[in-house]
Amino acid sequence: MINLYLLKFGNNFMREIIIPPSKSLSNRALLIGLYEPFYLKNVLKSDDTKVMLEVLQKLGVDVEVTVENEYAFDVKMKPGQFKDAGDIVELYVENAGTAARFLTVALSFLPGKYRLYGNKRMHERPIKPLIEALEQLGANIEYETEEGYLPLLITGKKLATDVERTCIVDQQISSQYLSGVLLNALFWSGKTIVARSGNMISESYVDLTLGMLMDLGFEVQVDHAKNYFMIEGQQKLVKPEYIVEPDFSSASYWIARTAVTGEEFLLKDLHLNSLQGDRLFLEVMEKAGVKVEDLEQGIVVAGTGHLQLPELIDCTNFPDAAMTLAITAAVSNQKMKLTGIGSLRVKECDRIEALVTELQKVGVKAVAGVDSLTVFGVETDLLIAAEIDTYNDHRMAMCFAIVQLLQPNLVITNPSCVSKTYPTFWDDWGFVDRRG
Repeated sequence: MINLYLLKFGNNFMREIIIPPSKSLSNRALLIGLYEPFYLKNVLKSDDTKVMLEVLQKLGVDVEVTVENEYAFDVKMKPGQFKDAGDIVELYVENAGTAARFLTVALSFLPGKYRLYGNKRMHERPIKPLIEALEQLGANIEYETEEGYLPLLITGKKLATDVERTCIVDQQISSQYLSGVLLNALFWSGKTIVARSGNMISESYVDLTLGMLMDLGFEVQVDHAKNYFMIEGQQKLVKPEYIVEPDFSSASYWIARTAVTGEEFLLKDLHLNSLQGDRLFLEVMEKAGVKVEDLEQGIVVAGTGHLQLPELIDCTNFPDAAMTLAITAAVSNQKMKLTGIGSLRVKECDRIEALVTELQKVGVKAVAGVDSLTVFGVETDLLIAAEIDTYNDHRMAMCFAIVQLLQPNLVITNPSCVSKTYPTFWDDWGFVDRRG
């Protein structure tokens, strides 16, 4: 996805890597275009953002792509008048969790009748806690097949004006439920008070939502413990232009690579002051021995030849990059227990079980808990050549690219699944397809 070249920096040469834009920020920002004229720059070009844009266009949003390259695009968005013809509007979200959850909230209070559906895996990912919260607000949503899962049949309704409404969001499964309500409530009439219940999982993603909204001039009142959120409706976009920053989840593979190979990279335009939760992965790796320097051009990472990972780590606030951490431990002869990763079971695949299965193929023992994973790493010369199933999961594919650096005869099946968030990953990485 990126032009890789040698960059003279100080007395050393290193590769400059242009990290793709954040998927999380891209889809959050795109949703705002449903309500307000908006000019977005550096939006991630991927399967998930394509899905979101296609649905928004079906809902009447005028979309004009002004600049486009292999990994990102700039887009002008203008809300249209969606005309309810009385027929059910079919809206397909593939396996895009952010699109499915954010749009479920939006459709609940837009005029019209909608069928929201995805692929087989999306129909296995739970959404019941979000539906229960929306029903408290008066939403009319039916499950087409199995209770708690897509497909959904949504009859949109108009919210009453000058009304204070309250809902409780259980976010033990996904923080996207809460983010979805916060993003949409800004544009509803009246005041919305949102309370959360259960242990807050992936709290950093809620912080990301709030940080983006603050950058754009929106106001959300939050109590100190982040148990209650008050949103005044009918807010207007103060800053109609937004630039999406690079993605720390995508950067995690390059950070792990420098840790295990000693290479040096400049991760262009990535900075430590980001609100993205997966920046915590970099903090862990720095403490473990990776050299990190935040410069004007981006973050420089360099392996030092010494890596000492923690034996126990809570990954509640960076579960996606926790997978990269597990792989790093696996190939560096270290034992590590990762906790707080229960949400990985309801992602593109059951990522905890997938990691256990595929690591065992390469000779690494891994033991799964309900929300934990313990990895017993091995020396690199003990890694076994095997055929890795990616489960059509982009993060499984990119994680095992790290293993392939050290066991070049490893076969990664369905490598194209990375198009979900990082379409040109293999070109940048220097991937060798060994499927024969």
